[in-house]
Amino acid sequence: MAISKRVFTIIVCCLLIFTSVITMSACTSSLGTETSSLSVETSLSSNDTVRMPDVTGKTYDEASTILYVLNLFYISTEKEDGSSPWIFVDENWLVLSQDPKPGTVVDITQEIVLVVKNTVDARIDEELSQNAALRDELDRLKGESYITANEKMIQLGLTAKWLHSTSKQDYTETVQLSIASPDPEFDVPWIIVGYTDLNIDKKTVTLLINSQENLDSIAASEGLESALTARLDPFDAWMAVRDFGESEYPFGFKLHYIAGRLAQTPQDENTWFLKATCDVTNAFGAKTKGLVCEAMVTGTTDNPVVIYFIVY
Repeated sequence: MAISKRVFTIIVCCLLIFTSVITMSACTSSLGTETSSLSVETSLSSNDTVRMPDVTGKTYDEASTILYVLNLFYISTEKEDGSSPWIFVDENWLVLSQDPKPGTVVDITQEIVLVVKNTVDARIDEELSQNAALRDELDRLKGESYITANEKMIQLGLTAKWLHSTSKQDYTETVQLSIASPDPEFDVPWIIVGYTDLNIDKKTVTLLINSQENLDSIAASEGLESALTARLDPFDAWMAVRDFGESEYPFGFKLHYIAGRLAQTPQDENTWFLKATCDVTNAFGAKTKGLVCEAMVTGTTDNPVVIYFIVY
């Protein structure tokens, strides 16, 4: 009987030892699970910070994509002057600088500031600047010889059409021949008086030319016209012709001095030469249209005098 009790005691002790081992194992397992959980939390916490990439020189579309991949979603933009840009097409904006700087370790919740510029606007501004500079070069050609102008065309990479400033006749072939085979005896010393029809894309321009003799004549005529206008206003001269015509053709005379004007030039320092179409009605009521009236008027604005009048 005593043996049985001893055996029973041994069995109970073994069971107690086994239970203790199981309990310790469970505790160890639980501790390992907590340690593993802590390790995961630590790992997640370490992913909340990233190293700032360099996105300068990239389009806003490229830069934002790079930042989004790194979970950097808090992005703000500004222009060089500090103002806020209106970004409609991401590809049209270039990143000039960034804050934080490349290589900086940042939290993924930190705001990223990108300084950007619109490349389309910048290109337009550059083109406008280049166009203004080109126009300045062309403006400086006024008064220069066609030889100097041709050299400037070569320098600027432009192809020129040469147009007479008064007659509007195309002298391109004549000028090109004079440049290719100069003949001082017959060549006209053309002077540049301006330009028109500048086409930046096609690199073409029309240069307006005239001879110095004609320019001197035009200047003298303009001076004469200005002096005559101060003495006798051309409108009053036309009114004098109209009144004179109505007295000559009492049954009907209509002078088309605006729509049908053919000439209004100084005859001399005291006289206007005027020419326009007119309609005349005779005593029987028959009207003749499209006639031409020529007249010369002298005197003053207050007292214009018709000294020559003819209708044909």
